Amino acid sequence: MKKITESFFNKEISGLDINKGLERYDSDKKIYLKLLRSYAVNVGAMLGDIENVSEETLANYKIKVHSIKGISLDIFAQKIGNDAKALEEAAKVNDFEFINKNNPIFIEAARKLVIDIEDMISSCMGKNI
Repeated sequence: MKKITESFFNKEISGLDINKGLERYDSDKKIYLKLLRSYAVNVGAMLGDIENVSEETLANYKIKVHSIKGISLDIFAQKIGNDAKALEEAAKVNDFEFINKNNPIFIEAARKLVIDIEDMISSCMGKNI
């Protein structure tokens, strides 16, 4: 189990600092892995909810990007977390121009991160991690 776990956490994902994530959780790999799984499931589900933003959906949008910001920063996906923060701030002041310009880029980057995390997890499934 130790070798598989070590090889799992030695993988690299663009936009995710696994080493800092592990440090935050006192090198507890099981906790960090659970957080990564939760991230992939929850953020993956939220991305579809924020694709189309309007005045009617702005309050929900702000809540979703706030949530994505928090969990992204928790796992040390800094770029996604910071981009979500910028979108959250734009939503607070109804800056639809900023949101419409940056939201599609954000969603694409966040989806890539979710897919990369899912791929990393599935590559090690069944290996007693």
